[in-house]
Amino acid sequence: GVPGVVPDERQGARDAVAHLISLGHTRIGYLGHDNTETIAVRERLDSFRETLRDSGIPVDEQLVMVSGLSPDQVDAAAARLLDRPDRPTAVFCYNDAFAAGVFRQAARLRISIPRDLSVVGFDDLTLISTNLDPRLTTMRLPHWEMGEWLTRELAAGRARDLPDLTRFPCPLIERASTAPPAA
Repeated sequence: GVPGVVPDERQGARDAVAHLISLGHTRIGYLGHDNTETIAVRERLDSFRETLRDSGIPVDEQLVMVSGLSPDQVDAAAARLLDRPDRPTAVFCYNDAFAAGVFRQAARLRISIPRDLSVVGFDDLTLISTNLDPRLTTMRLPHWEMGEWLTRELAAGRARDLPDLTRFPCPLIERASTAPPAA
């Protein structure tokens, strides 16, 4: 009986993967959180797989890596993904902190972002996304917009007219970490 607002996790993941596909990537990896009890984790990973399949690209489960949240765990999973002889040309990451792990491992392996590897994060946590070099292409969580809209609706006395759940789109913030795959 209480209206809620959430980010559209599925749409955000779909748009992130579609962005990579539009650049010409067909070998796309995923680096994400291993806690599948979390709605965002499940919806982002499910949408990653669905978007590839809907685009006619087979899902290579060997390119799906999950880990805990610590930087050491993220780095280990990113290393498993990038140390492969058949590594992906692009990686969609569960969030910007996971993308930072991909950046660290790419630097270790002398893989150039975005020349050799495109990376997309999620959240647009500006402390991370704008401090990586190159700056991270990411999906923005619309926290401000969700709060502003719900506050405005409640203040106007429209709580009874609102659906139980409203999903807000997560816009793509295109920066410099994505490019077409190398020839």
